[in-house]
Amino acid sequence: MRTRPRPKPGPDQNPRAEPGLNRSLPFEKDNMDSALFPHSPPCDSPSFAVQSLVIKDWPTLLLAALILLKTRSRPTDQMLTLHTNFRSSCSGRLRIALNLKKIPCECVYVNLLKGEHRSESYKTLNPSQSVPALVIPSKDHESFSIGQSVAALEYLEEAYPETLKLLPPPSDPVARAAIRSLVQIIASDIQPLTNMRIVRRVGDSGADANTWARDFTAVGLAAYESAVTETAGKYSYGDKISIADCCLIPAVWGAQFYDVDMRPFSKVIGIYERLMVEPAVLKAHWRNQEDTPEELKN
Repeated sequence: MRTRPRPKPGPDQNPRAEPGLNRSLPFEKDNMDSALFPHSPPCDSPSFAVQSLVIKDWPTLLLAALILLKTRSRPTDQMLTLHTNFRSSCSGRLRIALNLKKIPCECVYVNLLKGEHRSESYKTLNPSQSVPALVIPSKDHESFSIGQSVAALEYLEEAYPETLKLLPPPSDPVARAAIRSLVQIIASDIQPLTNMRIVRRVGDSGADANTWARDFTAVGLAAYESAVTETAGKYSYGDKISIADCCLIPAVWGAQFYDVDMRPFSKVIGIYERLMVEPAVLKAHWRNQEDTPEELKN
C-alpha cells in the first residue's frame, strides 16, 4: 500500500499537533486561556491542571471540558456570604461546615438583640427572619439565599464535591439516613424549642425560661446519646466527621449555656471533646466571632 508523504507544517499549523489541526484552534496552552477558559481559575484549583494540558485530539478536548464543568458546577466562583450571629446555634453549624470544607465565605453579622433580623431588607434573604442566611451569588440571575441551616449544609455538600465529605456517598443510603436522623434530633427536637424567640415567649408567660430550655435540651441530648450508641466511632457516625457533628457541637454549646447536666451523656461528651480539638471547630466557636462582645471572648 502506498502512502502519501506527510506535508511539512506551514506557518499557520501547529507542528506538535496531529495533521489537519490548525494552530488557530485552542489546543495549546497559549490559546486555551482565551478560547476555552475565559475566566481562568486560581492556580491551585482543580481546573488549572486541565488548562495546563496540551490537547491533541477531540476526545481529550471533550474529556477536559467535562472535568472543567464538574469543577465549576457551582453557580459562580464568587464568594459566599453568610449572615450569622455569634450565639446562633444554626449559624454555628454552617460556620463549622464552611471551615471544615475550607470554603471561603464573607460574614455579615446580624444583631438579634437589636432586631436586625426583623428588618424588611433581611426578610428578603430569609422569610423566617432568623439566622443564618447563606447567600449564593450567580452569574446568570440574581443571587439566591438559603435560610435553613440543614438545607444549606446539604447544598455545600452537593455544590462543592471536591471538598471534605460530610456525608457518605449515595451508594450507602443507610449511613446517609442514619446521619440525617441524628441531624434532625438536633434540628427538629432541640433547637425549635430552645431558640431565643421561644425562650423569650416562655419567659414573657411567667414561666422559668432557663428551666424550659435546659429540660428540652436534656431530653434531646438523651435521644442523641441513645442513637449514637449504635453508630459512633470517634464521631457521631463512625470515624469521619459528618453534618451530624456540625449540628451536635452548637447544641452542646447551648447545653453549656443553660447549665445542662452532661454527666448522663458520655458518648456525646466523648464526641464533643474529640471535635473540639479541630481547628475548624475552634474557629467557629461562638466566643471567637467578630460580633462576640468583648466580655464574652476567650
